[in-house]
Amino acid sequence: MKEEIQEIEIDPNDEKTLPENILRGLILSYQNAYNAHSTKNEVKYYLTKTFHKLPTQDGNKDVVYLRLERAVKDKNYIKDPNLPEEQQAPEWTAKLIHTEMYTFKSITEQVNPDAQWRTQIYWNMIGRLLQAGLEYAELLQRLKQTKMDEALPEEPKKLDLEITNEMPRPLNQSEAEYAEWVKANNIYAKDKQ
Repeated sequence: MKEEIQEIEIDPNDEKTLPENILRGLILSYQNAYNAHSTKNEVKYYLTKTFHKLPTQDGNKDVVYLRLERAVKDKNYIKDPNLPEEQQAPEWTAKLIHTEMYTFKSITEQVNPDAQWRTQIYWNMIGRLLQAGLEYAELLQRLKQTKMDEALPEEPKKLDLEITNEMPRPLNQSEAEYAEWVKANNIYAKDKQ
């Protein structure tokens, strides 16, 4: 069952619900801020915890999934009254954005109300979402730095030229003979003579 994230009061002394309430509070504050500033879309987040049997080579394993879905709706969405309901575009489009999974070691662990997995699965999701956000922020910073580096003008390339105030030395005997031979044997120079 999908559960839309609602306003909650966080009790810092309740260790059993603290991680779930922190996660819900973080997601809800992001959702409210996004909806307040976006002119194009509206978003809703759904947090769902479900129990399943996962088929493996060793037999079926009991697992719990904690899923975070994001539903988006265009703020300018209008239903067409001339079209039947099944031909209408969906008002909300949902997409799974993160999943946490825990595999139970025994049935007693699954039903134990004080089992560590009940809080750990929420802490894991908080940690992974925070890490993903930090990595994304770092990536954006690197892209920004790369664009700034590309925008800087390149320094002119330095040529290995030797600048001197001297006149060139005269050709020696063998260099002068070679220059005369090139003039005499050059096919382009013969046409000009």
